[in-house]
Amino acid sequence: MPTPETSLETSSNMSLEDIGLVLATSTVWGSAFQFFKGIYNSPKGQRLIRGTQAVRRNGLRSGGINVAWFCLLHVMECSIDHVRQKEDPWNHIFSSAAAAGLLQMRKGLGPASRWSLFGGVFGALFRLGNGVFHVAHPVDLKDKETEETKINKSVSGALGILQACLVSKTVKRVAGVATVMFHKKDLV
Repeated sequence: MPTPETSLETSSNMSLEDIGLVLATSTVWGSAFQFFKGIYNSPKGQRLIRGTQAVRRNGLRSGGINVAWFCLLHVMECSIDHVRQKEDPWNHIFSSAAAAGLLQMRKGLGPASRWSLFGGVFGALFRLGNGVFHVAHPVDLKDKETEETKINKSVSGALGILQACLVSKTVKRVAGVATVMFHKKDLV
């Protein structure tokens, strides 16, 4: 059984390079998300301006939030390793739940508990998961493709993922999540 000192030594391998990578990655993806959100929520003629304003306002914030979560997750995981005196996937699951809940505590107990649950599930999927989650297919937003073409694209995409999983020989589970999109005219 590892001692708390060796447990902390093996799990405390976070470096400034890791923090910088998290900051850079989440800032880039967060900025892209904020840009498209700004374009979507603005009137015609002002979309590019509002998209860049949204990036300036919120782009770096998303990177900072992810760095705070990453550092808090690491501190919590090292602390739980030290208290439990063993390293196993449960430490990561508990620390993911605690970090997500603590970051949302300023919004109240309800949001903190929901985010803790989400963090725990995310930690479990990350540590215990040996599967693939496929959550998106290309979508024809202009509705120029025939129904048969759309179905063929979806089926070939799903089959491609399943074949890649079969070739990898390490994937044990595959989960598909479906979302149905419709236009207002379909509701009338």
